[in-house]
Amino acid sequence: MKTYTETDALGEHKVIEQKNGIKIRLLKNPSEDYKAKLEARAIKEKKRMDAEKVERDKEAIIQNKMRELAIAELEREGKL
Repeated sequence: MKTYTETDALGEHKVIEQKNGIKIRLLKNPSEDYKAKLEARAIKEKKRMDAEKVERDKEAIIQNKMRELAIAELEREGKL
């Protein structure tokens, strides 16, 4: 097994080359461009998750209201 470091656009990698030719690259020091890209992706993902949370909250409110209406209707019919 051979171990060495490589540098490319993403940053500095530790490379482990196995005897069968397989290379394993571990990012040790990311570049500033890569860090900025990750931050932008995290912001985008947070916005998406916030939008999904708003939708889930709306659906929960609708479901609770439908449940209340169904219970009131069943009580009016005398089935509860």
